[in-house]
Amino acid sequence: MVDIVAATGTTVTVPDEAINVVSGPYHSDSGTKSYVRGNFGPGALESKENASHLVGRLQVTLAMLTRPNGTPVWVKTRAIAILRYPLDTEIQDPPNLVRSVIIVGGFLQALQEDVATVRQIMSKSAPGLLATSSALTRGLGECTNEFFAKVTKVARKGSEKVNRRAPRRRRKG
Repeated sequence: MVDIVAATGTTVTVPDEAINVVSGPYHSDSGTKSYVRGNFGPGALESKENASHLVGRLQVTLAMLTRPNGTPVWVKTRAIAILRYPLDTEIQDPPNLVRSVIIVGGFLQALQEDVATVRQIMSKSAPGLLATSSALTRGLGECTNEFFAKVTKVARKGSEKVNRRAPRRRRKG
């Protein structure tokens, strides 16, 4: 559990595991601010605490990624629901840079890291958690770069589970 002092002055206690994203201030914010998003309700919990200090107090592993404006954003990689390339409308003007987009609990975050780099970070943080669509379809169609949800076991070609046929039903006659 972590105590976060909200921008309103109220102290909020949140389970560390419920926190999915921590980001620093937006360019329009004045002073030190951080925004915490997670499994505790819609929107963000706004705090006057420095984001990196807040992340340092957490008892959960978050990967540090980069927002389009060059500021850090900390993300629980297990909570990433979608990783994809940016749409044309999401690509910002320089000096901002967008190479990938993640969606975490309904929150869309553009990133400077490319899709391959984020995949690599995700696989180091949670090996075996995600599989690409081409792996699931055995290369039948490689027209998507999206991720599918957790794969628990994949049967190997030639294994007993794959080759064994279901028992035939007998007709009652």
